[in-house]
Amino acid sequence: VTKNYKSHNQIDEGTRHVIADMVDSGMRSTNMYGLLSGFCGGASMVPFSRRKMDRLAYAIKRDECSEDVELTLDLFKELQSNSSNFFYSVQVDKACRVKNIFWSHAVSRRNFQAFGDVVTFDTTYKTNSYNMPFAPFVGVNNHFQSILFGCALLRDETVESFNWLFSTFRKCMNGKEPQCILTGKFVMLL
Repeated sequence: VTKNYKSHNQIDEGTRHVIADMVDSGMRSTNMYGLLSGFCGGASMVPFSRRKMDRLAYAIKRDECSEDVELTLDLFKELQSNSSNFFYSVQVDKACRVKNIFWSHAVSRRNFQAFGDVVTFDTTYKTNSYNMPFAPFVGVNNHFQSILFGCALLRDETVESFNWLFSTFRKCMNGKEPQCILTGKFVMLL
């Protein structure tokens, strides 16, 4: 089989676009290769290996992730230039990749000063396309309405990430800390 030879194991430009569309739609790798096999008349007729397709799909995801981070940081810079009270902070890992991101709007920061005695904090939301824990800081105003104090996207739920997040939240709120933090598992009285 010629696709086992490096010189013959190539993916043409049209197929690259099809694979990119399948990656964008969230299709699993097995299903992608199965669909391409159907187009080619069977798995033995696909002119490239499954491993080659998997590597391309991974590269596409990595590039899109990098672009999304750049666009997000550009948006945060623009929001901060429009409002000096918009706050964001980014933690990077040893490879200089974004690890965690926290942000809070001016209104959210002002609301925390008035209503930040009790905060709910939950990281069970992982519905974003990167399966990253979404961590909102939420409170209640004097009309019993939920108000958002700040948000974070975390790469993981480690002690290091939470230490960074809570110290960043404190810095964002000018050193003010809530009296109580309610989580899905326990209550922290500070």
